[in-house]
Amino acid sequence: MPLTSKNRTKEHVLPNAIGGRKTVDNFICSDCNHNTGTKWDAKLVEQLRPLCTMLNVNRSRGQNREFDVETVSGRKLSVKRDGSIHARTMPELRKILSRLKKKYTQIDLDEVLKRASPKQEYLSEPYGVSLTVGGSLAGRAIVKSCLAMVYDAGVEIGCCDDAESYLLKEGTPCFGYYYERDVVSNRPEKAIFHCIYVSGDPKKRQLLAYVEYFSWLRIVVCLSQNYDGPSISHCYAVDPVTGKDLELDVVLTIEPDEIPEIYDYKKVNYDEIERALNAVMETWSQMDSNRARSHAIQEALDFACRECGISEGDVLTDEQVVRFTRVIVSRLEPFLEHMIVGSKLTEDDLRAIARKSRGRARQ
Repeated sequence: MPLTSKNRTKEHVLPNAIGGRKTVDNFICSDCNHNTGTKWDAKLVEQLRPLCTMLNVNRSRGQNREFDVETVSGRKLSVKRDGSIHARTMPELRKILSRLKKKYTQIDLDEVLKRASPKQEYLSEPYGVSLTVGGSLAGRAIVKSCLAMVYDAGVEIGCCDDAESYLLKEGTPCFGYYYERDVVSNRPEKAIFHCIYVSGDPKKRQLLAYVEYFSWLRIVVCLSQNYDGPSISHCYAVDPVTGKDLELDVVLTIEPDEIPEIYDYKKVNYDEIERALNAVMETWSQMDSNRARSHAIQEALDFACRECGISEGDVLTDEQVVRFTRVIVSRLEPFLEHMIVGSKLTEDDLRAIARKSRGRARQ
């Protein structure tokens, strides 16, 4: 559909739901933006949701959604965006009681709910997260992002004939996973980022793109093998946790005869995939520990204030100080026990986690 002043819209180069901030204008009409967003982008976001929620990525709008996990013993739980794990919720209790009310009419729903209260506990066993990224819809979302980046570089997207064939004419997928060498020359340590880079080389007749999600999933896209436009080198990178842009140097040197090998998964190093994902999980683990500690301390302080009848600005007596301290220590005991247990995972525990947490990349 031709773009007009009425139907043109802004498009996120990387989906907002995974932490992308950069947008391009006059690139896509509102109908296409909606259709590709609800189909292509939504599938990619769904596949990356565990990382988005665990890291609580910084979105310009909307909130990260929970996702379901299963512990090594088979217990099913939900992970919230604040890192907490929920087995049952008050809304779920209300639904259960509503069903029971139909059979047992004497149940007083309001009275039961009034007496019900949430109980906080710490998970005593690990849970696994399975990551599978790929497929037709997610693949199209990836390639569409590359086209948006080409447009942002000032190049007509009509040059992207391989991408056009794939997206609009059911052509051959024009991308593959790439781990043969690290193309980010100044990769920051212990930082998680998204990166999208486009490179145009008229001498090689190549218009290529490189996409990396969460410092883990690394993809090379061949937009055209008949490129005769200007030489370009254009990069956008963002830390999805903070929302801040990053300055990354990408050196994408791919020979024409490597393209079929990339498509055929011959440039995939599974040891490197595992290493990259483990690095992300280590960063998340530290973030999660810090978040849990802050939450436990704040919750203990709030609880102690309520129990002791203390308001902000009160001057405490010696007796109040003693009681206040005891309540805080008592309230923190479950958290401290959890931290001690968590630091003593056995080899069997680690193997169970590995079985549950396999990152798989497929097209």
